[in-house]
Amino acid sequence: MRNAFLHGLIFGSGFTIAAIALAAISLFLIPWDRGIASQTTQIMEESTKSFMSAEGVKVLAHEKVIRGDEVVILGTLKNEGQATARSFSIEAELFDKDNKFVELCRDSFFGSSVEPGEVRNFKVSCGGCRNRPVPEHASYKVRITSGL
Repeated sequence: MRNAFLHGLIFGSGFTIAAIALAAISLFLIPWDRGIASQTTQIMEESTKSFMSAEGVKVLAHEKVIRGDEVVILGTLKNEGQATARSFSIEAELFDKDNKFVELCRDSFFGSSVEPGEVRNFKVSCGGCRNRPVPEHASYKVRITSGL
């Protein structure tokens, strides 16, 4: 019985030493920065960029319309890029007569996509109400922003 215990202890110690040696080798000799984890991270970053990209999307035309207390920017956009555009926003910046920024209005294209070559209509609403009307403004600019 005592002999079996001693053999088991020696046998287990040998496995422990081998496991520690393999762990040390893997930690210090394998270049993890160029390994599978790095490649996976790079693929995920590229996938996220393409998923949240509006590269190639251009505003073709736009006009401002007043609807009661609300200012609405209506227009069309076109995806002139090579990839499907997803998850982007259209912003309208309002400026006063001195070209000072007074308001930002935004509409999002999250959950829908614009295929290459596709033309889509858009509406950016600057909702006014009695307690908080849309600020007086003399001009506006429309732009497309990528991502969330």
